[in-house]
Amino acid sequence: KNLIISADKISYFKYEEKIVAEGNVFIKDQKKKISINGDKILYLKAEGKINIYNNVTYKDDEQKFTLLSESIEYLKNLEKTVATGNVKLNSNSKNIIIKSEKITYEKNKNEFYTEGLTEANIKSKYLFNSKDVNFNKNEMRLFSKKKTTIKDNNNSFYELSKFDYNIENELLKAKN
Repeated sequence: KNLIISADKISYFKYEEKIVAEGNVFIKDQKKKISINGDKILYLKAEGKINIYNNVTYKDDEQKFTLLSESIEYLKNLEKTVATGNVKLNSNSKNIIIKSEKITYEKNKNEFYTEGLTEANIKSKYLFNSKDVNFNKNEMRLFSKKKTTIKDNNNSFYELSKFDYNIENELLKAKN
């Protein structure tokens, strides 16, 4: 229901409620307006869990963003997505690009969480380098409690112990 899977090769294991698809895999969740491309998937239907591997593109048409990564775990029932390996988040309408090794997205909160080193390019004006960054898309806030550096397009450089940046108002709250 509401989930379309196409690929070069699809295997369905009825008793395990499992689908394995390989080669040019495309998944569309019509109800949640999400599409995912990759080289291989493992769909565990009973758990509502889809693992997508190699050259993964996850696109959310409703929230207008794209995730690129090496692999993604899509937890359909929890409305949670975990992208790992050279992850790039592109918030299409707001000119925001966030790169990290791991980004988790919770759709019901419309919030992203990075783990580890993170680079955020905000409107091509500010380049944030930090760790464990949160991006709340509803509030348009980017924040972290970890050591951060910010470089702006005037080549000004800031070092902070933590920050909270309101993207819409371009208001930075920080601690040195």
